[in-house]
Amino acid sequence: MSLESVHCHLRDTKSIQMDVTLRHQSSGEIESLTLVATPRVDPQTGQVTLTQIHYLENQAPSQQFTGILVNKAKEVLSLQNFEMRGISLRVQTVEIKSGYIRLHAIAKMTHFPSK
Repeated sequence: MSLESVHCHLRDTKSIQMDVTLRHQSSGEIESLTLVATPRVDPQTGQVTLTQIHYLENQAPSQQFTGILVNKAKEVLSLQNFEMRGISLRVQTVEIKSGYIRLHAIAKMTHFPSK
């Protein structure tokens, strides 16, 4: 099974909807699935995790595939890409409304970053 496409939608229900298209390697058959999850900030790590994960229409692929999707979503919601040497970011809250996501974070600076 390979991933063809993923389209994310930020819903009024404070959840993320992922419309996923998969291609089965053996048959070439294309399958469309919709996963819905609610983001939550882990108070221990400050990372955004997805909870209440479910598929619409009871069409769930393997747990391994679900894990891959969830991990990719966590990477997108992580602020590590914005960190610089001397500055770390820790997410405090996540707010989702239709069409946008807002991450509130605290920056910890150990020294001024240099070029």
